[in-house]
Amino acid sequence: MTVAQNLTVYCLDCDHPIKLASQIKVGQVITCPNCEAELEVINREPLEVDFYYEGWEDDQEWDDEDEDWDDEDEDED
Repeated sequence: MTVAQNLTVYCLDCDHPIKLASQIKVGQVITCPNCEAELEVINREPLEVDFYYEGWEDDQEWDDEDEDWDDEDEDED
């Protein structure tokens, strides 16, 4: 017989303990019951979470040419 092991992680926003089932998977999104912050499991051993950013892609390419980095407008008064 296998007994389920509970794991505890602390919310990154409010430091509230969150109990998780041992079947937690990397990439799973959990919600803090205290402050409703969304956290994503990024590692199982050791157990580690980070803030969940919906729609964020690490391999997204940024085009700096589209940004207006001209600071000259700030000096006009």
